[in-house]
Amino acid sequence: MAESAEVLGAVELPPRERRVLWHRLRRRKLAMAAMAYLVVFYFCGLFAPVIAPHDYRDIVGKPLSSEGVLGIDDFGRDVLSRLLIGLRTSLLVALSAVTIVQRARRALAELRIERGGA
Repeated sequence: MAESAEVLGAVELPPRERRVLWHRLRRRKLAMAAMAYLVVFYFCGLFAPVIAPHDYRDIVGKPLSSEGVLGIDDFGRDVLSRLLIGLRTSLLVALSAVTIVQRARRALAELRIERGGA
């Protein structure tokens, strides 16, 4: 199994090096702001059904009115609720794609090791 980790390029950093990398990241304000933005983004996607003020299919007002936080669309549905549910769907698709690619990569690495390649 250690061989497959090497083929996959996985590197286990010692605790000291992890601390150094974390310190470097913390010094970059823009990188920390981007990380905070991504955490909020993923949090909103994960908890979209709880955060959304209405069900994304419900008609909650007159079409094109300014009701709600982001308004109402042409069909009378709350735009914020639809954006949050769309975010959740997008995150699910992205996570699925990454999982599939990682599993395929690991399977190919195992096959390569089994056949004697390095």
